[in-house]
Amino acid sequence: MKKLLRKDLLSMGFYEKSRFTGSIGQMNYILEKSQKEGEAPLLLATYFPGPFSSENTPDEKKETHTEAYSEQGFLDMTDFLNTEAERFNEESFEQL
Repeated sequence: MKKLLRKDLLSMGFYEKSRFTGSIGQMNYILEKSQKEGEAPLLLATYFPGPFSSENTPDEKKETHTEAYSEQGFLDMTDFLNTEAERFNEESFEQL
């Protein structure tokens, strides 16, 4: 399985106006900037099993994770998503 690299998540500026969708093996994910009034911005990941889109996946199958909206947060998110993708792929293999 190919590992996600920091550069795969594009620049921080991209997230000012857009969200990013992708997949690693059996796991799909959505990344977006999230900010509540008066709080520091966060990088929010919503991840779920493929092959279906977020709109066609039941909410109970979706999980979320946040990191700081910073370069270090993007690096930490990259590591987190790679770890979760390994778990998703192991679980998919065990179900066969």
